[in-house]
Amino acid sequence: MKENQRAVTSFRGTAAASGFRLATSSGLVLACLALASATVSPAQAAEPKYPDKSRPIQVIVPFSAGGPTDIQARIVTDFMGKDIGANMVVVPKPGAGSQIGLQQLVSSKPDGYTIGITNNPTSMGVYLMPSRKATFNRASFAPIGMFLFDPETITVKADGPYKTFKDLIDAAKAKPKSVRVTTNGLFSDDHMAIVSVAKATGAQFALVHFDGTPEEVAGLISGRTAAAFMGVGGSMAHVRSGALRHLVVMDDQPMPSLPGIPTMKSQGVNFAIGSSRGMSGPAGMPREAIAVLEASLGRAMKDHTVVEKINAMGTPIRYLNAADFGKFWENMEAQIRPSIDLMLADQGIEEKGTAK
Repeated sequence: MKENQRAVTSFRGTAAASGFRLATSSGLVLACLALASATVSPAQAAEPKYPDKSRPIQVIVPFSAGGPTDIQARIVTDFMGKDIGANMVVVPKPGAGSQIGLQQLVSSKPDGYTIGITNNPTSMGVYLMPSRKATFNRASFAPIGMFLFDPETITVKADGPYKTFKDLIDAAKAKPKSVRVTTNGLFSDDHMAIVSVAKATGAQFALVHFDGTPEEVAGLISGRTAAAFMGVGGSMAHVRSGALRHLVVMDDQPMPSLPGIPTMKSQGVNFAIGSSRGMSGPAGMPREAIAVLEASLGRAMKDHTVVEKINAMGTPIRYLNAADFGKFWENMEAQIRPSIDLMLADQGIEEKGTAK
């Protein structure tokens, strides 16, 4: 009996001692965990899962390589890639007035690793035209942000016959359909500008549609076409080189980057139009990815080097966040709908490939 009591007492003492060691060990573990979490900075704790540094982010540009949209996209994404620690790869996908590239964008997996540049009103012109049979609409895109607005110009060869806006209009009225003018795509903002000017002035142009601004420039320089309706960004370098010349800018106010160039309003035509440059993903893109890219785009628009490079192209920066860009898109769509019938009535000639 005494042996049994000693055994029980020994067991209890051992258990108590073990319990003490267990409690002590647990306390040490908890203390170590607390210390470890205290050494994690708030930035590390909040580090987003997106982007995965091992995956490139493809940026689709639905226009020709070397054009203003392509160049601007590279300027912006070069900064953004370094800013968020990702490899952002610009991929030009021209054709059908941007429809080919836009279709690839909206058909991509909405995981944040395929985004694109969406120019408006060109992008919306694609899906608003029934004849184009686009399988997407505004709801197919997830706006990330807008970064600039590029006013339209009428640009001619520097040593060509047209010295003023009036010269061009008079020629197109005197010999209807004889003056060949170009756009960077069927139903683009260039096309919209042409038909709107024609309606306001009574001029009748012969339209030639290319797949991008480089082709427009080549057509002008070769003398194959008489004038191009194009953005400031696509024409500025060639104007500075002396090859081309602006006749008019389609903005409400004179542009500091275009000294001496009259506005359309000053020529008696109360009309202004341009092309916005925005960044969008396919619908359903994760909010986290949109937020990361939106914030980085905003920082890019404040970076001295980015601003300097874009300003050198003559294009004014105009940043809008994702929500405001979405509203801008919707408002512009409502404004251009009346122009659809005009463009359908005067589709002109579609020419693909580089002008020779």
